[in-house]
Amino acid sequence: MEDKKIKVSLGKAVLIILIATLIIGGILYYFVKNISSTSNSTNNTNTVSQENTEYLLEINTIEDTSPSVSNTNEDTNSVNTDNQNSIHESSKSITNNTQDTSSNTKKASVSQDYSQYVGVWQSDLVLDSGIPEEELIINKIGDTSINFDYLKYKIDSFQNVVANLSDNVAKFETRNDTNSCKIKGTITFSDNTIILNITSSTSDIVKTGTFTFKTQTQKSILK
Repeated sequence: MEDKKIKVSLGKAVLIILIATLIIGGILYYFVKNISSTSNSTNNTNTVSQENTEYLLEINTIEDTSPSVSNTNEDTNSVNTDNQNSIHESSKSITNNTQDTSSNTKKASVSQDYSQYVGVWQSDLVLDSGIPEEELIINKIGDTSINFDYLKYKIDSFQNVVANLSDNVAKFETRNDTNSCKIKGTITFSDNTIILNITSSTSDIVKTGTFTFKTQTQKSILK
């Protein structure tokens, strides 16, 4: 009888132990599962947070780069503007220099000293008596005009003729003393020499052609 009681007691004890084990195991499983779930949630949160952080860093990087690009464009525009201004200034300088040079050339031409040509000039053509066949007398010479006499030995003369002077060349058109003939031509001043070029003449004595006067004297022989 006692043996049966002992066996019943042992069976109850074993059953209680099994139930307790199941309960404890269930509790442990619940805690382990919650801990695992919490860990995964934390990891996911960290991952999302890290991704958000990286995204914000990329946005900041783009924003930081944009001003740099803008500044680069501004610098480029500034350089282009400076270059254009430099080219414009250089062009103005070249134009001014060209104008100054042209102006100086004109002034030099106008202010050239022709006073050395004032006086009596004898032709290279000389008569058997040693008297020059022609004389050219420069009475007056200025910046833009001259006054001259042209004498041909005992034949004809043109006196007090006014000619327009420009760049060493004086152009004239006149009639002789008797007003019977007319001549046209030029007088060129060059290297202590005067060249008379008669381009048109109605005189039978004064022919067209080129006549050179190299000898300058103090007094006229033909006048």
